[in-house]
Amino acid sequence: MDESSNKTDDDQSQSDPIKMKDYIKKKFIKFDEMDSEIIYDDIDLILNQKQERKHQHSRYAMAHMKRGEEGVFDLDEIIQLLREENFYDLAVIKVPKALRYCDFIVICSALSQKHIKTFVETLNKLYKMKKNLRDPFLDLSDTSTDWRLIDMDNIILHIFLQKTRDFYDLETLWSVGEQFDDRIQRPEASTIETILQKHFHSQNQSV
Repeated sequence: MDESSNKTDDDQSQSDPIKMKDYIKKKFIKFDEMDSEIIYDDIDLILNQKQERKHQHSRYAMAHMKRGEEGVFDLDEIIQLLREENFYDLAVIKVPKALRYCDFIVICSALSQKHIKTFVETLNKLYKMKKNLRDPFLDLSDTSTDWRLIDMDNIILHIFLQKTRDFYDLETLWSVGEQFDDRIQRPEASTIETILQKHFHSQNQSV
């Protein structure tokens, strides 16, 4: 074999890796994990959603540290918070001043028992941030899992599971009175006693 031919082959073999390296650089982009999209599994997704909700509470608390004008919370603040926290079928009842009970009754439905429990804890934290020294703390002695009453003085908040809300139907009671409420007339229900106990528990505590 010719010596010059051997030299050419050697040169070719040395240049091939260089050409291949250049080709790879042009053809492929170097992987950087910072550029990649993160695909979460179910557990990660749930944890991230919970974290986002915590941040929402934080932002809400920071933006609304000032006490309301009519109470620790004004009506529009409570309605906004309930909507942000995914409560549904919100109902607001204006209470006559002659009753000396509260300004508004707010009724809403929760998605689950855990939904109620978590929200009550969040509301209590926000209430403490907004209240002044003269405002009483919330009475959270009622630990029912399907119906929570929270007395904020100017606003009485009722949080129900839907089945319990349908059974007691507070909207009808406050709209037409107990004598016209068919649900209360059922002797097996004993609803009037339960409703009155719920409604006036906090008032009796303060007397």
